[in-house]
Amino acid sequence: HQYINEMPEHEFVLWVIGAKAEDRDKFVYTLPENVVEVEQVFLDDALRVKDSGIFKHHFTKTENEALARLVSSDKPDWNLLFEMYQVRKINPMSYLKSESFLEMLTETCRNEFPFTAFSDTFHSVRSRLLPVLYLMGSKIPQADCYHAICTGYGGLLASMAAYITKKPMLLTEHGIYTREREEEIIRAKWVARAFKPHWIDFFYMLSDLTYERAFRVTSLFTRAMYTQIDMGCEASKCRVIENGISYEK
Repeated sequence: HQYINEMPEHEFVLWVIGAKAEDRDKFVYTLPENVVEVEQVFLDDALRVKDSGIFKHHFTKTENEALARLVSSDKPDWNLLFEMYQVRKINPMSYLKSESFLEMLTETCRNEFPFTAFSDTFHSVRSRLLPVLYLMGSKIPQADCYHAICTGYGGLLASMAAYITKKPMLLTEHGIYTREREEEIIRAKWVARAFKPHWIDFFYMLSDLTYERAFRVTSLFTRAMYTQIDMGCEASKCRVIENGISYEK
């Protein structure tokens, strides 16, 4: 809010990811005059995607591979996924109701979770995957540049928008978002111990995407920049913008 007000010569579009649709238009701050549009997308709307009868989509071998890598958080072909869910508008539930997904999940359970209930594994994988597939179908606001403030879902949307519109994107991290999520997941009681490594890998996968697609990545101090580089960000992209302290105060 502060830096939007400090740059009245620029117009801003806010692309907001919320948890619950009931919070639509409930803004904490008064929108500055140079905010010309607000696009809101809510994660719980993914649960309300209707069974529209298009779940019979036949996935090709390359599509299946991209989706399987997405499930395993193993560097999927993001451009193909963006084409599938943003351009071709494949229903986000289609893969989760496909034979391909069932076969992949069954194999995963045999290899990685032989002593875990199948239903628990299904719901863990589904809860990781559905928001991503849903967000990739979101309406992309038109802009000259896309700016993400974290590497999670926000980084995913900015990366997708940059690819689809052929515009640049940048990332300004306050903390190191992936490390914060990792610490949260380690302590969390809502994630079964068996699934914690998969959830952590999931957020590292999103950070890989965001660091790769951003032309500039900033942090608040040098140690944080080194952490970004250690996590795979290209050093030439990184800049430190110090969170300065006024000694006089």
